[in-house]
Amino acid sequence: MNIRELSSISNTEIMVADNQSTMSTLPWNTPPYDKKVQFKNWLEILETDFLLHDLEDDRKKKMILRMKLGVELLAEIPTTTDNESYSAYKERLIEHFPKGKSQEDYQYMLAATSMEWSVKGLEDVVSLIKKAHPNDSSILQGAVLLLQMRKVVKDLPLLREMEHWKNETIHEIKDRMEKEIHRMPHGRQHQKRKMTCFHCNFPGHVEANCDRKRRGLPPGDYVKKKEEERRIKPFVKEELQTNRISVPLQSSREITKGNLQYQKSKKRVSVLMDSGSDFNVI
Repeated sequence: MNIRELSSISNTEIMVADNQSTMSTLPWNTPPYDKKVQFKNWLEILETDFLLHDLEDDRKKKMILRMKLGVELLAEIPTTTDNESYSAYKERLIEHFPKGKSQEDYQYMLAATSMEWSVKGLEDVVSLIKKAHPNDSSILQGAVLLLQMRKVVKDLPLLREMEHWKNETIHEIKDRMEKEIHRMPHGRQHQKRKMTCFHCNFPGHVEANCDRKRRGLPPGDYVKKKEEERRIKPFVKEELQTNRISVPLQSSREITKGNLQYQKSKKRVSVLMDSGSDFNVI
């Protein structure tokens, strides 16, 4: 059956208003075939319409199938003959079309997905987003990732922080979420932390309000730096004892040469001290 014959059939058997019996058996609910949809899935919808309309005639089934495929696509797919059954022709078409999932299939999968709170779960969702929205920019893909993350994130500080990620790419958001997953490895049960800045790692504020970032300081773990400074800072003695008399320490110039003692946690330590020189702990 060629395109001219198909056009003839459509004019005589389908579009003629007087032929009400034929019109009543035609399944118009199925949309025309779209290449973005997997052919086998679309064909199942069409055949459901056949069942609903009690359409059993092979010739009419094949005619409607070819009409739904459209004139442009008919030029690309295998031709058929009047003697070929609908079932045989259908199987040949299924073999002709790719069997992989379509973009629409991936979009359905993404809508039904709830991300597992792990690095692998995050990577799976990112991969699914790229398949469901291959033609979108990385920023639009990032917006879709944020929507997916809001399904599983219950930590209010993190939700507030995510509001500042709207104009970032999917890769930048993925990197940020990996940090959060490492901070809260057990998911919702551990999503109870203080607000922490990604720029300086100090609690109590978010990156958008970070004073260190505003002053142009580079990103880093400033909490760790602060702890290191405390460890290497010389011990400042609050009180010295000379002959059991408390002497407040103001500066080394006020202390004369001699043997001094200070008390820390009920432990006495003898210190030999000279003005202008270093401490020598005995």
